[in-house]
Amino acid sequence: EIFPREISHSAYKYVKEVLDSGFTSNIQKKFEQAFAESCGTKYAIAVANCTAAVHSALAALDIGPGDEVITSPITDYGSIAGILAQNALPVFADVDSRNGNITAEDIKKVITPYTKAIVLPHWWGLMCDMDPILKLTKQKNIPLIEDSCLTPLATYKGKKSGSMGDMGCFSFEGIKQLCTENGGRVITNSKKLA
Repeated sequence: EIFPREISHSAYKYVKEVLDSGFTSNIQKKFEQAFAESCGTKYAIAVANCTAAVHSALAALDIGPGDEVITSPITDYGSIAGILAQNALPVFADVDSRNGNITAEDIKKVITPYTKAIVLPHWWGLMCDMDPILKLTKQKNIPLIEDSCLTPLATYKGKKSGSMGDMGCFSFEGIKQLCTENGGRVITNSKKLA
């Protein structure tokens, strides 16, 4: 963590808005709507952090005990904690040594009849090669959750990170590229999942 932090003038304006409203301001809803729009999705749901985002996304998909969730071995512990919070089993796909991201080829090797979802971290600002992954998840009918903590607002062929899978998860903690000091989001185009 880096201290002291630079606090923008707009942050003071937003804190004042909340305090002046007696904590009835709808600033969270405004941020949800603005974030969904900036990501190119219909819905953005505020959560405590990305661990809660992954946990909530898996819960929305009804993932539970004994279900396998494929993910990367190179990720923040929060991705794994979200899987474990649902009593599901993380299964690790290998990564491309050039960028640290899992690929469709690596995912295919670890799919079993117990695979119920994929949590796909985009690593250190580098997005996964999405076309083959989306094709595979569609063929196998496996829900895809993008962990976009390290790629907020990044694009892949014109589409924003987190908007291509069934849901996208974000963190806004102090060390992330898009920071509000704390908090997270789940984005989706599905009203049912939202």
